[in-house]
Amino acid sequence: MSQFERFGYYFHPSTYAAHLGHAAVDVFLAPSEDDWYFPTQSAIFPVADDQGIHRLYVSHSWTFSQRNHRLAPGIFFLVAQDGDLIEGFSFGGDLTINSEDDHISCLLNSAAPFFDLSNPTRLAAILIPEFEAQLARLRAEWTDIDAEYDRRVAAADPVSLFVASLDLSNAYTHRLPASVSDDSVLDEQHAVNHAVHILKSAGDWPEKPPTLRQLIFDN
Repeated sequence: MSQFERFGYYFHPSTYAAHLGHAAVDVFLAPSEDDWYFPTQSAIFPVADDQGIHRLYVSHSWTFSQRNHRLAPGIFFLVAQDGDLIEGFSFGGDLTINSEDDHISCLLNSAAPFFDLSNPTRLAAILIPEFEAQLARLRAEWTDIDAEYDRRVAAADPVSLFVASLDLSNAYTHRLPASVSDDSVLDEQHAVNHAVHILKSAGDWPEKPPTLRQLIFDN
């Protein structure tokens, strides 16, 4: 096992800029290992199937061969041998689980960024709560069964969800009255503006960003 794997997990650098999250995540699980930086014992991922979204529990004793899953938008958890917890966030993507000779590897990939919530940036601090709050508001308006709502959220393009969330957060931070625009709010405005600017410069910002309502209700 390499020193890289003994770290326990790895958030890959962003292909855009550091504060725009991470390009991918690798997680390695093994039996009790005292010499690991983060001896990952289990991981919990939100995954999607035809029945909706549910949580997949993976432990170091995973006995299946390779498994591929659709990673659903939301928070995932990595749990260490001593109970330490790492939280991450994705807008959806692919999860591949491999059973190796001496460990289990979980590879998370997506065209949209991942965020390390154990070391959050200003962007993550505004982007993710706004995304989750809007999903909750839209669920309250949903008149069909919850499983269908979850299916539509999971089926939405991850990059479109990211762009819609950025646009939503941008509108929110600029809608706040000047009386509450303290330094933290100004920092969040700058983080969102900078993220939008980077995507526009890369040619990855649509002329008319979709809304979360459109991505879910019009699917």
